[in-house]
Amino acid sequence: MDYQFILHLHTLVGVLALVSFWGAAFTTKGSKIHRLAGKIYLVSILLILISVLPLIVATLEHKGLGAALGLGFLFVMTFTAAWVAYRSIVCKRNLVAYKDNLFKSLAAILTAYGILILSISIRGGSFLYGFFACTGLTLAGSMWHILASRNAKPNWYLVQHLNGVALLFAATHASFLRFGLTKLVPIIPDTQEFNTLSQTSVILFALLLRLTVGRRFIEKIAQHRTNSLITST
Repeated sequence: MDYQFILHLHTLVGVLALVSFWGAAFTTKGSKIHRLAGKIYLVSILLILISVLPLIVATLEHKGLGAALGLGFLFVMTFTAAWVAYRSIVCKRNLVAYKDNLFKSLAAILTAYGILILSISIRGGSFLYGFFACTGLTLAGSMWHILASRNAKPNWYLVQHLNGVALLFAATHASFLRFGLTKLVPIIPDTQEFNTLSQTSVILFALLLRLTVGRRFIEKIAQHRTNSLITST
């Protein structure tokens, strides 16, 4: 198995994911260009996840079970985020269809896997993977919340969509900083310290965006709908 070839391929598709993510971010929400960029991004993420599978095997062979479990958790967390971001829009008029068996299974797997990785990170003293585990558990918590909700708000799908997008933002940019930026700018050290600092910073920034920009966007949509109802009556 050519580990370096797969890694280079992973990085190349990651650049496409990065470009298409911002293509979707800077276009009008719901427009044809926005949807096209979103589809390209999701396909890119799918290709990246496929490339991660042999990387997990290679990591198990060269770095051991702990590292392979960590990479496997990132796979599950990113796939779940992509599924949430995609299905919330597809099923925006059908909450029951959104909360199907696959959604419930992903919530359960992400929760159990997150607790496992958090336990391992605490015992092994790995701050970064503990941080990853908390991030995945946060997404899982939002999934359990919508599963338990009996009277979901009309904009539930936007909340779920932005939750998934926020985590995908973190995954895409953290991966770029880890594998892309250090190759494009050789003076940036490819060290464990830089890796930990850059990835935790990106995740925190994604959370900040979700709590500020994302919340304002949801409120804006809700206000627009209210004004439309008032106008129509």
